[in-house]
Amino acid sequence: TLDLECHVQGDGNQWGLIGNLSRKIEKVALCTGAGFEFIGDAVRAKCDVFVTSDVRYHEAMEAVDMNIAIIDATHYATENIIVPVLADYLRHKLENRGAEDVEVIESCVDGQTFVHI
Repeated sequence: TLDLECHVQGDGNQWGLIGNLSRKIEKVALCTGAGFEFIGDAVRAKCDVFVTSDVRYHEAMEAVDMNIAIIDATHYATENIIVPVLADYLRHKLENRGAEDVEVIESCVDGQTFVHI
């Protein structure tokens, strides 16, 4: 089990934490980008916390009523982490198809639009 408040706060990220932060976490659901529409799937799967982004106020209140904690980890942060994984996947697939001459380039641009003040 994981103590949500202990492990998420103080790591330097500007994440929104919603719900019972002192609960012990045993099961986590994740949807990159704005994925609140899948909160019901996370609840049905008996997840303790749902990691997504762009959670609106009334959605946050809905999650509290559903007794599931939410980590709103920002849109960019939830999607950017997959770029290296997808790039490696494409390289492997291209290599297996004899297309080693195709170059897969990962962007080095920091696409985080928001600055937290």
